[in-house]
Amino acid sequence: MHHSNFRQPLLATRRSARVLRTGFTLVEILVVIAIIGILMAILVPAVTNSIKTAKETAIRLEIDLISQALEAYKLKYGDYPPDFSDWKSVERHFRKAFPEIDDSELKLLAQYTHLDENFDRVPLTADLDPRSTTGSFTHYRQAIDAAEALVFCLGGFSQDKKHPFTGSGGPLSLITSPSASVVAGYGLHQYNVDRDNAFMDFSEGLNLFVANDPTSSTPNPCGASSAYTFSGDEYVATVVGTSVSDAFSARATSGPFASLVFLVDPFPVYSLGDELNPVVYFNSRTYTNTFTPTFEKTPGASSTDWLVNGGGTDNRWHALNIYMHPASSAEFGVARPYLSSQADTNGVGFLWAERSRFQLISAGLDQSYGGVVLAGVVDPVTASTAGAAGTVNVFATGQSANALGTLSGSGAVDKYEETTGVYGSVKPQLDNITNFSTRTLESDLP
Repeated sequence: MHHSNFRQPLLATRRSARVLRTGFTLVEILVVIAIIGILMAILVPAVTNSIKTAKETAIRLEIDLISQALEAYKLKYGDYPPDFSDWKSVERHFRKAFPEIDDSELKLLAQYTHLDENFDRVPLTADLDPRSTTGSFTHYRQAIDAAEALVFCLGGFSQDKKHPFTGSGGPLSLITSPSASVVAGYGLHQYNVDRDNAFMDFSEGLNLFVANDPTSSTPNPCGASSAYTFSGDEYVATVVGTSVSDAFSARATSGPFASLVFLVDPFPVYSLGDELNPVVYFNSRTYTNTFTPTFEKTPGASSTDWLVNGGGTDNRWHALNIYMHPASSAEFGVARPYLSSQADTNGVGFLWAERSRFQLISAGLDQSYGGVVLAGVVDPVTASTAGAAGTVNVFATGQSANALGTLSGSGAVDKYEETTGVYGSVKPQLDNITNFSTRTLESDLP
């Protein structure tokens, strides 16, 4: 009996010990935390990279769809669409694609794309034809730029053979109830959201605004008394922080676009996913204008081109076949065609990438095309090519090349480094995605 009483406290103590050991010790908890940290360090970058790759692949697939749409366009109309960087090419193309087209359709496009020495279009109160009007009207490459041209052409044209642009189902439609004082065609049209015969579905991704309040405070290029649809891509070049109505007809505050009047326009751009910058289209026929401006003077224009004399050497940028985001901010960069690494056996330097087709360029996930444009020293009278306006890059090495197609700095600048150092150590071109790259430009670096 005494022996039994002696063991009971001992057994109770052991049970108590077993109860106390059911929790984790501090060391055990720290070990678990360390293991979780190691796993997170391994898994998070892998998951992040997978998400990044998936987004880039989605952009590349979308570019493939646009490429297929461009091929379908060529099959129907006999050639790839113009990128609107050269007016003669624009008019020639549409006269061939639509043999019965009424000249008023081309006159309308000319009103949108020609500016005078003050960077203004023809007056809204006069339905003038800038192609024949005596004065200084000149085709302006950025009026319908390399991003807007893509949507204009692939979104579909009207079946009206005489009016493919303004006929039913075409890219432009009349604004209801315009002011009687507005007679110029470009002030009477809006973007048509009900287009027919589209080669590409642009139902999502267009930067469109609808003005629903027909009052004096609403941007209203023709005094319309009803809602109308317009593109907002040029609004960003006006005063930041102002309303759309305040920005209407305002001039850009700084940068290459500082002299321009930004009217509400009916030419939207197409962006992929969450991208701010649009997909840019370059037709191979006009790649070379990336370096040297071409001056298309209207009869009666001055002997020295307004693109140079109208506001300093920076205005030469407007005459190049490049894409500048209307915000003209370094963070968005400049899109320019790329050279290939194939030597030009008939000349100097390299051949262009996709030299007989087109180039499609997306700014990628960083929202910047990279690229640099310099003012250059091109003479407007002699059209001398002495002096390149910036450089382009060779795919896939990323080396920089000048206007003659020869490597800058003996090829020392490569892997899409920027020769001016405007981006510092960052190389924004690396994640650009094109129709000739596997995915990003970086993914094809040797």
